[in-house]
Amino acid sequence: MLKNTLTSIILLLFTSRLFGQHTTDSLLLCLEKQVFETSCDTIKTELILQKSSLYFQLNRIDSLVINETDRIDWRLLKNKSDCSRFLWNASLANLLQKRYTKAEFYFNHYVALNKNATDSMQLKVLAALIFMPLNHSKLIALIGQTNDSLMQALTCYQSVLDYQKPRKNYFVLASALIPGSGMLAANKPKQGFTALALNTATVYFIYILAQHNLYANAITWGFILGQKFYLGNLALTQKLVDEVESQNRQALAQACEKTVFQLLKKQPLVYKN
Repeated sequence: MLKNTLTSIILLLFTSRLFGQHTTDSLLLCLEKQVFETSCDTIKTELILQKSSLYFQLNRIDSLVINETDRIDWRLLKNKSDCSRFLWNASLANLLQKRYTKAEFYFNHYVALNKNATDSMQLKVLAALIFMPLNHSKLIALIGQTNDSLMQALTCYQSVLDYQKPRKNYFVLASALIPGSGMLAANKPKQGFTALALNTATVYFIYILAQHNLYANAITWGFILGQKFYLGNLALTQKLVDEVESQNRQALAQACEKTVFQLLKKQPLVYKN
């Protein structure tokens, strides 16, 4: 979910450009026709690059862009500037489509081609967003190279993934000793008191049967009600603790999303045209 929200944040920061749809479609169709007709791989790559460039100029982020970038053998691009621009755009496009491994592939080649640009803040932001879901050690190393507080706060993503409610098993143990107590400790009083009341009533009912020498009934009802209410109390405690853990993780995720949003407002990522 966090990954989806991060992608949505990036998309919100894109601004659409106005192009005549009919003119653009005609150009795309014309270029594709030329791609079909040529037998030269280099020329074909250049033509597909022109198609992808049109999509990038429109700030397209859908599968059509990905399809075009996947068709391009960037090693056949003769112009270094065109190659560099394509690698950046392909990396960003794949990031927006949550194809993180592919995004890293293009990113690494972009860095290798532009060794003098490795200190760029925009480059570090792109790298951080790619590394966040892929490689925490690379993210930490990257953050260590900058003094930007927002960049340093991106370690929050790993905190979200690693979060677990402290002493989680203790809540179930508490409910095993005193039914409902684990739920009360997890700040679920309604369910806790209900579980305590049901289990107490069950014990009292069995006690009354035993007092009247109805031992068979006491054992039978003890087995039926005990299994239903006592084991149900344990299962419900586990479920509620998991819910609390999920809510806490969601709160951490929202705080992390806010950090990413602020970072992207400060240093927006855009296609290079």
